[in-house]
Amino acid sequence: MVLISILARLDHLPKKRFLAFMDAHNWLHPYDEEGRPCSWKDIPSHVGGLIDDPYRSLAGDVREAGGFAKTPTPYSEFLWADYFRDHIRKRMLKEKYPKALERALVVARARDARHLPGWAGRSGE
Repeated sequence: MVLISILARLDHLPKKRFLAFMDAHNWLHPYDEEGRPCSWKDIPSHVGGLIDDPYRSLAGDVREAGGFAKTPTPYSEFLWADYFRDHIRKRMLKEKYPKALERALVVARARDARHLPGWAGRSGE
């Protein structure tokens, strides 16, 4: 189950105007499963067509485990995912997920992550 809130009714807009509106309100985040920017044309027309970004999933699990705080910053988990890309090898993520999660919880509190939204490390360290 997923809880949602309707922020705007845009079903009357043609696709091009809809995507322009979404982009103008920072509600559109066109990145692929590798964290690379892509065209809005590459976004599937149905949520079921989305491809999992394993680092984004890791970021969600780290947040749920208390590694960083939830914030109102748009796409904060995508920022964390990019951070984890630099610190957790993809092979570990795929083959040893519990170990990757454990490592991510440690690096999430490192000083070099202090610029990220919701950072929960100690500023004096």
